[in-house]
Amino acid sequence: ALTATDRSLRNSGVPTYRIEFDTIDARVLGSFLLFQEYACAFAGELYDVDAFVQPGVEESKRLLRDSL
Repeated sequence: ALTATDRSLRNSGVPTYRIEFDTIDARVLGSFLLFQEYACAFAGELYDVDAFVQPGVEESKRLLRDSL
């Protein structure tokens, strides 16, 4: 699923990034999820797009099915 989603986003020209953690606990995970929610909403406002529409979802599903 990770590979299919990454490929779908790259095919669409969407910039991506990867974050790695030394440890994962409830506080780290909660902080990260809240950061991502704020970043998504803020970017949508900044670029005047609906940040909660999921472009490429159908393509990533198809790529995942093909890879299985």
